[in-house]
Amino acid sequence: MTALHFDGFDNLLCQVAGFKYIRLYHPSQTDRLYARESAPHTSQVSPLETSTAAEEAQLVASFPLLAGAVYSELILSPCETLFIPAGTWHYVRSLTASISVNFWF
Repeated sequence: MTALHFDGFDNLLCQVAGFKYIRLYHPSQTDRLYARESAPHTSQVSPLETSTAAEEAQLVASFPLLAGAVYSELILSPCETLFIPAGTWHYVRSLTASISVNFWF
């Protein structure tokens, strides 16, 4: 699992084995994602670390703008590649044992 973050370079995320869940937020959503002042590429919140409705409600109560953040989500399967543009916020979680390769450029 990664923290909600963005990269400063374009990224090709290549899934070699296993499956990964990926959530993507457009850079226009930055104000809703509570970037850390000390590490501006990383968010203070990780929306998917919550596992119950009560935990999610508590997260939104602490970070109310998060509730309005628009995102896309997908499952990356073996032999698939995802292009993640620089500045795109993303969260990645392995669903199974997996191997991935990143190419930043």
